[in-house]
Amino acid sequence: MKRFRAIALWTAGILAGLVLVAWIGLKVYLGGPARAAVAQQLSETLGLPVEVESLDVGAGSSTVALRIPDPASNPPGDLLKIGSITTDVSLASVATGRSSPTRLTAKDVEILLRIDEKGQLLSPLPNPKQSTGTPGPLPTVELSAARVRIRQTGHPEFVVGGVSGELKHDGDGYALSGKIDDPEWGQWRITGRLAADPADGHVELSTDHGQLVESRLRTIPYVPQEVWDHLKASGETPATVSFTFKPGTDLGYSVVLKPDAAAAVTVPDADVTLSKVRGNIRIADGKVTVTDGNVSVAEGEVKLSGTYTFDKPTAVIAIKADAAGIDVRQLPTQWGLPKEIEGRLKGNADLEMHIPPDGKLETRGSGRGVVKGAKLAGLDAEITLRLSAKDGRFRFDSPPLE
Repeated sequence: MKRFRAIALWTAGILAGLVLVAWIGLKVYLGGPARAAVAQQLSETLGLPVEVESLDVGAGSSTVALRIPDPASNPPGDLLKIGSITTDVSLASVATGRSSPTRLTAKDVEILLRIDEKGQLLSPLPNPKQSTGTPGPLPTVELSAARVRIRQTGHPEFVVGGVSGELKHDGDGYALSGKIDDPEWGQWRITGRLAADPADGHVELSTDHGQLVESRLRTIPYVPQEVWDHLKASGETPATVSFTFKPGTDLGYSVVLKPDAAAAVTVPDADVTLSKVRGNIRIADGKVTVTDGNVSVAEGEVKLSGTYTFDKPTAVIAIKADAAGIDVRQLPTQWGLPKEIEGRLKGNADLEMHIPPDGKLETRGSGRGVVKGAKLAGLDAEITLRLSAKDGRFRFDSPPLE
């Protein structure tokens, strides 16, 4: 997906910009003219307008604060804002020509990305000036108190803060480690590795207690809002978010959830809530895939697998389920089961829900089951149930007595 590649390049360009700040313009002294000179050279190098808000070249280190405004942002915002970048470049090293830093610390960092409803990046990309020399290794980069904001048209703004980490030279590449401690999203671990080209590598975010809160889930970029209209999750689950990228290719991404009975999912179109959810859930390439699923419904157990494909004009939810021990008296009344029936249902179903752009649901598939220990109007009975798709819903046919 080209949109992910664009964001990877944008991020790599910003990283390069952080390093450039360490030595560009440090041969000038303090004051307004010095800031203007650094801002002008950074702007020319990155191909974006850079404003240097402060510059301090000291005896043992140098510190700069800067921002890259986004004039098209509404409400107003900055593509990048950094409270301070401190390096180990000193006046002495500048005077002797040794101005390349070995360590860089960035604090109070905020990044804003804007994308349209189709996922195309609206934020301008850096257009770095080509260097004629051979670049050396990046210095160790330490990041603290960072915040990432993503504004997608038609979505609430996604915000995650409390980001900190370190990128350091390791063999023929760079090792990334860090954490997220955000009051909304909780605590996450960050690991990864980059090749000598910062746009080549992988990054992984993981947590043992991912909170499934609908208002937050709706802010996740690239996932259509309709997904959360048809699948409503709650509770918590271990989660892993992975990104892989290679030069000249699109950025790959995946989200893996492994709930262990602490999460629930409501499917409004089927009038049912699945509790004590277990299994493997993977979100990647426009599809949600469920394997080894096990949920509780109406005091019974359902083993299920399925997919939710949402990258086509008509989204499709496909589910295969095997049920046992379902209390039929607790099934949704919309399913059309006569109230006189009682007992425990055992059966299977193969169901589909097609959701076109106009939102008019189409249901397909069927199911069949037997009610164990059945009673009809208080009398013992042998009852077979058939589940069918009718008028955009699933309903039980009137059960014949056997």
